[in-house]
Amino acid sequence: MQERITELEVKVAFQEHQLSELDGVIQTLRHELDGLRRDVQEIREQGEDSESADPHQPPPHY
Repeated sequence: MQERITELEVKVAFQEHQLSELDGVIQTLRHELDGLRRDVQEIREQGEDSESADPHQPPPHY
């Protein structure tokens, strides 16, 4: 009986460790996703700004 309890305690400890690691990965990915969303929003705003520019004016690379 004691052996079985010890085995279960080891499994629970392993699962807690895995959950902690996965939580860290999720937090990292969430941070990266937030940054990418900000980047996309900035690109969209830049595109909107260029669309509202004078259509007869050549693009800045000319």
